[in-house]
Amino acid sequence: MMAEPFPITVDGRDIELTPENHGVALFRFEPEYDYIDISEPIGPDEEELRHTLIFRHRWLCLWMARIVLTHEDKEILTEVEEENEPFYLRTGWLSRVMIEDRPSEFEKEMYVNSLLGDLNRTDGIPDDFIS
Repeated sequence: MMAEPFPITVDGRDIELTPENHGVALFRFEPEYDYIDISEPIGPDEEELRHTLIFRHRWLCLWMARIVLTHEDKEILTEVEEENEPFYLRTGWLSRVMIEDRPSEFEKEMYVNSLLGDLNRTDGIPDDFIS
């Protein structure tokens, strides 16, 4: 099977993921921090890389990596593959994966920044959340 790029839209930009331009991070004890790291060349010589971290799409991380760490992960992956077929059958490849016990402080900070970014794109914090 020929390796096919996987199209994804991030913040209005269309990106074609390949095995070379992204990876998946999975955390054994704090899976809510799982993310996809997309690297894109930038700058005049395209020697610098811009990293975009995509959080809160755990099902996508598990599907693209085809790795499960818990029984719950297995249930999620089984359901996603039943609906979409296995990722590797669609693309001919699987994502590179980093597995750690817990995220670093930097990764936790990026997760919080992504939550704040989502709030800024909406109407802000709902009134009933403020005490």
